[in-house]
Amino acid sequence: MAIVAQPQGRYASLDSNLGLLQEMVRKDPESYKEEFEERFFKFEQRMNLFNFNTHFHRHDINVLTELVTFVSGVADNYPGMF
Repeated sequence: MAIVAQPQGRYASLDSNLGLLQEMVRKDPESYKEEFEERFFKFEQRMNLFNFNTHFHRHDINVLTELVTFVSGVADNYPGMF
């Protein structure tokens, strides 16, 4: 059984609150680039799963929707990524 470390400090609240992270990225994109990249990776994973299996559970669709909203709201802060 793997033990997963829980985020601490600023990461604890940002991990579960994409709205707060979105606000922080807009204020200081360079400081939150790593967090953006992590969420973008999660977004890509969810999209790949969705493309593979379009019969997602409602919870999975909600997570994907939150990630789409987050990425679309802050992607312009990282023009070199796209």
